[in-house]
Amino acid sequence: MERVSLTIHNRAGFPRREEPVTTGVPLPRGAVRDSACLVLTDADGEKAAQFTPLCRWPDGSIKWVLVDLQATVAGNSVYTCFLETADIKKRQQLQGIQVEEQANALIVDTGATTFILDKQRLLPFTAVSSNKSSMLREGGSRIVLRDQENKSFFPEIEDVSVELSGALRATIKAEGTFKAENAWLLRFIARLHFFKNKSLTRIDFTLWNRGAARHAGGLWDLGDPGSVLFRELSFGFAPAEDRATAKRLRAEEESGFTDYADGEILLYQDSSGGENWKSSNHVNRNGEVPIRFRGYKVYQGETVTGEGLRATPILYVGDSSGGIAATIANFWQNFPKAIGAGKDGFSLYLFPPQFADLHELQGGEKKTHSIYLDFDGDPESLSFVHQPLICTLPREWYARTETVPYLSRSAVKEDQPYDELLASALTGEQSFFAKREIIDEYGWRNFGEVYADHEAVGHEGKTPLVSHYNNQYDQVYGFFREFIASSDGAWFQLMNELAHHVADIDIYHTCQDRSEYNNGLHWHTNHYLDAATCTHRSLSKAHLARYDARFYGGGPGLEHCYASGFMYHYFLTGEEASREALLALADWVINCISEPDTVLGLLYRIKSLLPQWKQALAGNKTRADRFPLTRGSGNAISALLDTYALISDKLYLRKAEEIVRGCIHPHDDIDSRDLLNAETGWSYNVCLQAIGKYLDVKISLNELDYMYAYAQESLLHYAEWMLEHEYPYLEKPDILEFPNETWPAQDLRKSCVFYFAAKHSLGDRKRRFLDKAEFFHNYVISKLNEFETRSLARPIALLMQNRWMHAYFSQYPDETAPICTGKYDFSSRSEFWSIKAMMQKIASGFVYALKKTSFEKERYWLRCRKGRHV
Repeated sequence: MERVSLTIHNRAGFPRREEPVTTGVPLPRGAVRDSACLVLTDADGEKAAQFTPLCRWPDGSIKWVLVDLQATVAGNSVYTCFLETADIKKRQQLQGIQVEEQANALIVDTGATTFILDKQRLLPFTAVSSNKSSMLREGGSRIVLRDQENKSFFPEIEDVSVELSGALRATIKAEGTFKAENAWLLRFIARLHFFKNKSLTRIDFTLWNRGAARHAGGLWDLGDPGSVLFRELSFGFAPAEDRATAKRLRAEEESGFTDYADGEILLYQDSSGGENWKSSNHVNRNGEVPIRFRGYKVYQGETVTGEGLRATPILYVGDSSGGIAATIANFWQNFPKAIGAGKDGFSLYLFPPQFADLHELQGGEKKTHSIYLDFDGDPESLSFVHQPLICTLPREWYARTETVPYLSRSAVKEDQPYDELLASALTGEQSFFAKREIIDEYGWRNFGEVYADHEAVGHEGKTPLVSHYNNQYDQVYGFFREFIASSDGAWFQLMNELAHHVADIDIYHTCQDRSEYNNGLHWHTNHYLDAATCTHRSLSKAHLARYDARFYGGGPGLEHCYASGFMYHYFLTGEEASREALLALADWVINCISEPDTVLGLLYRIKSLLPQWKQALAGNKTRADRFPLTRGSGNAISALLDTYALISDKLYLRKAEEIVRGCIHPHDDIDSRDLLNAETGWSYNVCLQAIGKYLDVKISLNELDYMYAYAQESLLHYAEWMLEHEYPYLEKPDILEFPNETWPAQDLRKSCVFYFAAKHSLGDRKRRFLDKAEFFHNYVISKLNEFETRSLARPIALLMQNRWMHAYFSQYPDETAPICTGKYDFSSRSEFWSIKAMMQKIASGFVYALKKTSFEKERYWLRCRKGRHV
């Protein structure tokens, strides 16, 4: 394999010494089958590294590998090393982190420090020692959750495992429940990361309400009976007495450390510290904003000794000979937060009791924080946490490996106007970072989210309209693509922060609600309405001032299902939470497309079909497609294909094919679909893009079978129709409710469909498709630039998602897929409802439901809908 350069960027002014770095690297198909063949080198020769395969090509070779290393980089500088292959026999043999499992404990020896973890209760540590010297007193660590009555709950472990054990990094995963006597409160997931020859540990701690929300009337407001209210979640540590000699605190990166020899010290961040720190974005269940002051304050006892806006604190307990350093990543961004120390030790408050209200975790909601502890460090040893290193690879390498679809090896001239517009998303008043300040998109529930400013156009209120975008059009994926194409770390930051937010907050993490909601992705805030008290769950009781309650309400739906970003975020970072989010979304898709397995569910399905059947009985042609030709089907196909790519389970590929067969046919009567009604039909292009993606997967598997030909002929059938009928949406503004900047951005999808069609065509037909694809690509940016609103979140999201195929086919215009048209005879399906088809639908449905149902299933179906929208 040709070697590839990894460039580590230090954007801070201070140097890094052997700082842990983790990054994903794609590999060409067939290049590497065994990660033991990989080696990392720099100017000094072979460098210590750890290699973990994340995904494999269909031939079994490694597609993405996670690389762990420790980098030394000067301030405001870069360090470059190289990944290549070498003879296994000549490779440097590394003594890895030692993980020993005992009956009641796990012992992790990094070579510098030994950590002992109890397997029954997450303390998190029973003991920590270095050079046979104890860092903690006996019983010197604890995690506590206090409910609204101030009752203490402690984390009891139900499952613990060694998730990763390698040469440079090891990860212990623990799951369980906060319990007190015979009561329990919330679930937790903890991942504890350890690093070779380091006294450093990172703890990713997730608090989880796995119960369902009640969402009466299909509304999802704070104060729901399914929420859990609590007062505090904190980590506490008591250093060994010889290491508790002094307390030092640095509030911000620019400030120095202050010594606090006596008494208690506490830094408490009550709000973001921004201009709009008291935004209505932070309302509680009572519609009140319980924030008391701007920024943070430092307390010594009851006395305020310092204050500021945005804290990035590091607490150090020890002296010049050594001590313990502690911090919380993204501290001020995830307010409220606190960190402090007293005579008995120090504490990190993920949900601090100093907040003027109770904390509320909604049904199916998670929140993950990362805390860092260095048990034998110095005051500056955790400075890197607030300005982490970023690793980049050449764009040409990503393109050459063909692991990211339709990425050209370099930009093309025609893309310059796109690049210029997207640059405004990173810097200046229209940047995603600047827009956070408008509604103060901070706080533990909001940080990482994208402000849906396109919803605020025309808003005339005294305060900004609060609207959350919930990853519509997969901005995580868009940020990923922009990052690998440009190597600009700001794109990585946006991707990483949004991925963590969506995985925690926007996905409905429960299995205790109706199957079509469980583990689904919540919609963005409903159009042109303030989020009020529904947080990131779209639908609020406050909206009933505009809507009739009888026809309002709902929950997660496949038309808002975006999964590709999670897959690539996992490949780039190794973040297990993103992998788990992708799998959860895929299983949600399968639940949504499955036939009802209860009689009550079947009756409800029949009820939903009655309007169509009445039309059919009246003699009107009514389509009988199992699945619609919309973004819902397209998103579902895409999510299933991503999951198949990740874990190679053919179930997900077959389910994707089930949707393809159910939503499209090579002989469809396209005119009967009313696709030119833009307000209702626009998203058929999303489905056609997903079918193009499906064809790419089949080619990679060399499965040129019936389903490949079926999808190929269907795609070309529709593309030919589009050549004759499609036009830029704004050429007919009178049929659009809001003829705005979003419509030309959506036109970019048509360009993608034509590029897919060109790939599956020959001769003059290919040329016609390529010409039409180029027309729409050039039209979109030209038309968008006529709008002052071109930099709003929605058009930018659409450009990031869909702008890539033009540059690719400019460089590879002759790329052609295997042609299978005419090879199979696809008999016409029954496109329209008939009395016979209705009776068959009912009969087969009852047979299936009666086989699968039980009394418990029927009762559960009813319970999930009692008092809610059915």
